[in-house]
Amino acid sequence: MWTEKNQKNLACSLLAGGWLIMNCYFLLCHEPWRDEAQTWLLARDLPFWKLPAQMSYEGHPCLWHMLIWPLVHMGLHYRMQNILAFVIMSIAVFLFIYRARLPLLIKAAAVFSPMLTYYYPVIARNYCLIPLFLFLAALWYPARFEHPWRYTLTAALLVQSHVIMVITAFSLSFCFFCECSIRFYRDRQRREYGNCIAALSLPLGSAVFLLYELLNVERSSLLHIDTASVRRTLEKMMESTVEGTDMLCGISGLSGVALFLLGLVLLLYLLLRSRTKAKYTAAVTLVLTWGFQFWFYAMAYSFSMQRLLTFPLLMIWAMWIVKTEEADDGESTLPVQKVSVPQLFFAVFCLAALYHTIPDIKMDILGPYSNGKEAAAFIQEKVPPQAIILTDNQAEVSAIFPYLDRKDFIYAPNMHYYTFVTWDEHWMDRTDFDTFQRWLAQAEIGQRPVYLISSSNHSYIDGSERFAQEYSLLYESATASIKEEDYRIYRIQ
Repeated sequence: MWTEKNQKNLACSLLAGGWLIMNCYFLLCHEPWRDEAQTWLLARDLPFWKLPAQMSYEGHPCLWHMLIWPLVHMGLHYRMQNILAFVIMSIAVFLFIYRARLPLLIKAAAVFSPMLTYYYPVIARNYCLIPLFLFLAALWYPARFEHPWRYTLTAALLVQSHVIMVITAFSLSFCFFCECSIRFYRDRQRREYGNCIAALSLPLGSAVFLLYELLNVERSSLLHIDTASVRRTLEKMMESTVEGTDMLCGISGLSGVALFLLGLVLLLYLLLRSRTKAKYTAAVTLVLTWGFQFWFYAMAYSFSMQRLLTFPLLMIWAMWIVKTEEADDGESTLPVQKVSVPQLFFAVFCLAALYHTIPDIKMDILGPYSNGKEAAAFIQEKVPPQAIILTDNQAEVSAIFPYLDRKDFIYAPNMHYYTFVTWDEHWMDRTDFDTFQRWLAQAEIGQRPVYLISSSNHSYIDGSERFAQEYSLLYESATASIKEEDYRIYRIQ
């Protein structure tokens, strides 16, 4: 008999299958770029125990690097990093499709929007951990008192996913502590209360470990907190809101801010009209997290699409826990397919974000995302193993290195050996062509051949236009890449 449950399962299977096919295709088309290379190189070239200390330069936790580390040291291919991100996101998406008590319209809009398609499952960064941990927190939320260690583990893992999720983890932990204390005051169940309080040691320990990881973050050139007056801070937060809405869905100016605020009001209305206790956890977490992130992006950290996508992800999490508790309490008498006005607004937002990001996805399909792989293939074939290889841009040229076994590249402006980039004050050291020439003349190179990998986008050797006059050009990227990782390789001697 073809029941409503069978229809729902078929619809969920079609969603899951469509998502898998689409993102598998995107994955096959995508070439890793320098940000993905940085994680692989750190895992390859640092001992496991040194990864946490290196995070002071990276500005975020090392859980993602720790997951990559065994893949590298098992001798697996560089692309396994992208496959791991895809597998993690597949688990998150399947949890959302099959376990979230939300209308199919919301699931379909979310699954094929940028928050769950392409940016997290294809581009291998630590952001792919955020949806998985958020969705596990939503899935385990109803049984949080029966299984407190399982629930607080999600908060601990969120701390280690990315620094922007620290306040989210704090909010979950704080609300859980308040709920436990209220239950103890009402029921006087000491064993349950003690177990719940003890479980909070997981996020607390994770936060302490994060402090250790970022102990010397002032040495990083990537993360500096700007100090400004309250008025200027609010102005910058407004500016970041305008920029963020434009990046997310292509709606610029005050109209984008107005639509974002309208969506926020509608979502809070949807939550607060519920008579469940979950609405308090949802509202507190949303307000604290969004407030922190707006301040953080305005005063400390730059935008990226992956970071901004945590905003709608949190909306999904909030709707999930509230609707689950409504169904468990028997509060909602409406069928699960009924879509409220705030949910419909959210679906329209997801579709607008998808439409806005189609050109970016199309470029990745049709053109090279990075030319690192092609340059590495040339080096493997044409450059002898004993050759000295110099570079003139640490970050952009590092996209080549994961494809090569050698680890003796030299950054020409300061003559330091490197593979991964240490984001200190020296990573953008400059020199000029004449100084570079003098170093070559004085260096004890002997008969070893010398090559220079030059970034076509930006060289930190002033006068780099003289390379073509003085050196033999052996290789040049045939097509400009999306991330401007295009190269010329010269034979110097």
